[in-house]
Amino acid sequence: MSLNTWAIRMIEKYQKNKELIGSGRCKHYPSCSNYAIGCYKKFNFIKASFLMVFRILRCNPLTTKVYDPVPLSRSEKKELKALRQKVLSFMPTISKHYNIYSKSLIQDLISLIYESTFGPYYLKDEIKNINDAKSYLLAHTNSEFKLENIGNDYARIYLTKNECTDEMAENLLENINKSSMSDVNIQMFNEKLYLLKQMIKKKELPLDYDEVYNYIEDYLTSGHKYLGHSNIYKNTYSINYIITLRKN
Repeated sequence: MSLNTWAIRMIEKYQKNKELIGSGRCKHYPSCSNYAIGCYKKFNFIKASFLMVFRILRCNPLTTKVYDPVPLSRSEKKELKALRQKVLSFMPTISKHYNIYSKSLIQDLISLIYESTFGPYYLKDEIKNINDAKSYLLAHTNSEFKLENIGNDYARIYLTKNECTDEMAENLLENINKSSMSDVNIQMFNEKLYLLKQMIKKKELPLDYDEVYNYIEDYLTSGHKYLGHSNIYKNTYSINYIITLRKN
């Protein structure tokens, strides 16, 4: 057994028993134990141990709750660098989307960024087979067909009932299985959120910067969850669409 595997097992044992030994909740996201596991999975024992100790020192009564992810490895940084143009090229999509859906709140923009980064990943727990996919399609039909590019090779498709075919269901299931929340994708998502804040700070979007800043910070410290749409958006626009990879 390698030292890294041993360390991960010890941390997992601690996680299972921390309530019994009276351990408090971590102030940051991810928790210190999950952060440590991520480090031991990604780096050698010495570097992972250093990162774990440094993280524990940062988690103290004097600090405020923050989003503090496991650093990217060298290969992940290289992969992210190659994908960075996708991040930059996505930003005009935000402006275009807001011009069409002007009642969008920050929740709706975060959902758009999520969909353009992770695709239909948020449906993984809901759709596990072809029958689930068919039922989902039939429950999300529209009066007319429409396709909207949302960047990063993804699109929103609004389907009529006639277009809810077996082929479309298979396509949805395939895209769900292909979708991923890898550390690189998460970093791309974070960078898009940062650029969104900059757009609002420069008054390129008519939203309150302080409100958006606080909302995003709170969002990140609770994990990268799919928020869905605000009630205002739901009452004004159709949310009956699926996320799919665009075909070149």
